[in-house]
Amino acid sequence: MKKDKSLNIGFLVLSHFPALAGAEMANHFLATELNKIDGVRASVAMRKMRHKLPKQLFSYPVYIPFKIGKWERTFRTWARIRMIRKEKNNILFGPTIHTGGRYACEMAQKFKLPFVAQAHGNDVVTNIESGHGVCLDPIRKKEVVTILTKADKILAVSSLLKETIVSFGIDEEKVQVIPNGICYQAIQSMAFEDVRPRYQIKPSDFVLLTVGRNVPFKRLELVLEAFDALHMEIPELKWLIVGRNPEFGELIQSKSWSDRVVVCGTIPAESSDRLYPPYKELINHYRSANLFVSSSYIEPFGITSLEALACGTPILVSPRNGIRDIMVEGSNGKTFFNDDLESLMEGIRYFYQNREVFNQRRFEISESVREYSWEKIAQRVAGVFREVLNH
Repeated sequence: MKKDKSLNIGFLVLSHFPALAGAEMANHFLATELNKIDGVRASVAMRKMRHKLPKQLFSYPVYIPFKIGKWERTFRTWARIRMIRKEKNNILFGPTIHTGGRYACEMAQKFKLPFVAQAHGNDVVTNIESGHGVCLDPIRKKEVVTILTKADKILAVSSLLKETIVSFGIDEEKVQVIPNGICYQAIQSMAFEDVRPRYQIKPSDFVLLTVGRNVPFKRLELVLEAFDALHMEIPELKWLIVGRNPEFGELIQSKSWSDRVVVCGTIPAESSDRLYPPYKELINHYRSANLFVSSSYIEPFGITSLEALACGTPILVSPRNGIRDIMVEGSNGKTFFNDDLESLMEGIRYFYQNREVFNQRRFEISESVREYSWEKIAQRVAGVFREVLNH
């Protein structure tokens, strides 16, 4: 029987953890868990951060350019070359097609190595209404398709992304869907602290939660319209807004029902507190809510929705949302299929009317995403790399 080759994976990324964004966090957790697998080693080449990072932050080798400034791009390239040579990488990984995928494609050609590209979201999907997506630019779309064509294998974090990639003319057999993961056990081990009292929210109130920046494609204004329309009908309705949303907070203050909405800001608030996720403060906001809402025009995966489910909180999501690969319709969440105000309002009413049922299901909802721990996702990803390397 042919023995599998050991895997020595070189991650090539632009931005990386502790940047507070989905892809950056995902790459960090994936590299961490890959390094725990026998016969697998992962290392990361990234751009230089503008603040000093603790040495113990990464459990895997990290290669960072020496300088920021005029020659930064050259130093980034040297960092990638240094990693590949020193770590003796035998396969390259390019998360986010137009950045990491491009670097992996270039280095794979230089060192004659196989590479796997990974689509995370706006690198392939687009939304004209909000101007969201790299591929709205025909030139950049052509570059993305070239990288996808040259990749030995493509990972997509949702079937929504796979469908988009296949629509570019890429062979569907080349694209495998493996979602992002969650720090499942770490979340379950955290003691629950109800955040409602600090916001003067009653135990009987029905609390909506949204998490994320107020950028056009997130479509937070649709939730605002729904709240505006329902606040008289549902007197117990409250809304916690987590994320960097200063302008949105000002808009909320202009409403007569502003005392029923809390703009929580970024959680954790201090950058030093963001070094060791998952964040207890954020987890307890998920747990204190009755319903998590994702109203984006398009959400390629929706890691915040997965976090909500891991916390036992049901989710209400728009139709073009990658989390629907994981969500069980009517059991741990629902889709507002018509993707409009009335449909969103109907969804909120449904969860309000069935709030006791879903409160009793919290353990079941949390258990429904147990298999998406980063440990298990890393095993699946390692299997793809082995397949490419042993081909």
